[in-house]
Amino acid sequence: MEYDISDIAYDAFLLNGHSKANPWTAAVKVGDVVRLRFIGAGGSTIFRVKIPGASMEVVHIQGHDVEPYFVKDFTIAPGETTDVLVKIEKDNPYII
Repeated sequence: MEYDISDIAYDAFLLNGHSKANPWTAAVKVGDVVRLRFIGAGGSTIFRVKIPGASMEVVHIQGHDVEPYFVKDFTIAPGETTDVLVKIEKDNPYII
């Protein structure tokens, strides 16, 4: 695979230190509200974050509380942080 000078090759994308071969999980039940903090830890990559079948309520950006608002997805660049609330509405796995 070829990269230009600004590209960075990643050998794994991690979620709480886990790769997709050993995914991170958390025990939750229907009705729970889960707070997730996303940290843009990539060197030069902007990520689109989405949880299919769920809406996320953005509550915190870059260390600041914000007026909460709902999104289906959002982008996060290197060095950025975004906190969202997700209400667990079904008894099935949620994939980030």
